[in-house]
Amino acid sequence: MHFLRTTAVAIFIAFVTGYEAGAANNPLNTIKADSFNIQNGGLKTEVCSEGGRDICSIHEGDYVAFKDFDFDSGVAGFSARIATPNRGSIEIRLDRPNGILLGICQFNPTGGWQNWSEVTCPVDNSQAGVRDIYLVFHGNSKRSLVNVSSFVFLKSIAINPAQILPGFPDRVDAADNELQASNAWGIPETGFTDRFENGHLGHWNAHGITVTKNAGDKNYSAESSGTNFNFAFTPGVYINQTDTGGEWRTLAEAAFAADLILDSPEAHPGIGFSSKDGKQWIYVTLNAEDNSMDVWRKLFDGSVTRIKHYVGATNAPLNLSSNVKYRLQIDWSPYSDGLIVFLQDDTGKEVANFRTVIDLPAARRPLLVCSGGTARFDNVKFDPTLDDWNLKWEWKKNPVLTPDVCNPAVWQGKNGKYYMMWRKFGQDTYHGVAASSDGINWTRVSDKVLKCTGDMNVVVDPFGDGLVYITPGGNKLPWFVSDGSSDFTIWKNSGLN
Repeated sequence: MHFLRTTAVAIFIAFVTGYEAGAANNPLNTIKADSFNIQNGGLKTEVCSEGGRDICSIHEGDYVAFKDFDFDSGVAGFSARIATPNRGSIEIRLDRPNGILLGICQFNPTGGWQNWSEVTCPVDNSQAGVRDIYLVFHGNSKRSLVNVSSFVFLKSIAINPAQILPGFPDRVDAADNELQASNAWGIPETGFTDRFENGHLGHWNAHGITVTKNAGDKNYSAESSGTNFNFAFTPGVYINQTDTGGEWRTLAEAAFAADLILDSPEAHPGIGFSSKDGKQWIYVTLNAEDNSMDVWRKLFDGSVTRIKHYVGATNAPLNLSSNVKYRLQIDWSPYSDGLIVFLQDDTGKEVANFRTVIDLPAARRPLLVCSGGTARFDNVKFDPTLDDWNLKWEWKKNPVLTPDVCNPAVWQGKNGKYYMMWRKFGQDTYHGVAASSDGINWTRVSDKVLKCTGDMNVVVDPFGDGLVYITPGGNKLPWFVSDGSSDFTIWKNSGLN
């Protein structure tokens, strides 16, 4: 399923009750932009890359109108699917171009005229009756502003994460305009636990996943039904990428866990992370049909790649069953490109654990997924505070690094092996090298490869010569270069600064 399309469905989900308005239209249903009744200016329509047609060639002051929409059921938000390389705004008005202003939806560049994204804003919820909707466009008067494929009014809206999670910080980092925790390294301080006790998906945008009451125990679970690929992700909770403390704070570890109940043996439920822009998903699923666990990468173009197929240890194969509760947890550490997976049965006994290497730029948004059959999710927990300087190198208590080293960098050599370089704490110490055939199990090659005077970065083939360079963090310091000799223990001064 194409991610951009399914995201649109997820963001347009509204919790509505039965609706009946005669011949009038329901603003809570998705409205195709090319279905306008009135248009002003040079506005045109064109074929949309996501299907159907979009409206385009929109300029400053242009508007489109849609007649006879009943607002008696109440609306709280507005969401439009747009594509644009520009900035501007959409005024949402009633009955005429200068009529009652419901709200103003600001938009920023999405990357191109067919790169689609959602913009959302709150609207005045005091209006009622059958009304005409006018969308009035504003921006640079010398260029086209935006393409629009569809829009919808929302019954409820989360304006910012502080309204989703009580106490969630609202400090904004100037570097990338992302919400920051008040006392953390670019990550939420508390995370969240969701038991769906209120009978709704308060933290989530969902497609094909709903909250249901469990038979017998009167508790609630998030349920995925049917055989389609269903998912839910958090719109306002994610691991931030940057903070104001330097490059060593740029990525954060996180753990994500959930209780999974396979209501059908064909179900493949799982959990994972999405990149913030939603263009990459990494997730782990259970498969009771062949007693396995799989790690998948799904891209925005719809392609899916299985990264790892795990069937258990040599003497302890998996034995997954339906109607049994399992606790699945994944720990993500960007410093090691490592995804560590733990599975427990309903007694708390560990059934499996393994580690795999992924190249997701940053695990940002918690993600629930399921396909193949009915399954439930409960006791979902997102924890962005895994550990301190260990950085998950100490998996299974067999550390590659020790607490007095930092700044690991990992790359792949021409021979297919993985290499890691780090430095000891202090300004006048050494860089060391470790090697691995799989990126998971490491052997320290040498602890004293290069004398260093601070942080260094490893850069692979920056000049097209196939060589690997080390660039010091300080000004006017020499770059070192290696062709991989003796597992990258031989480095020479390149003559570059």
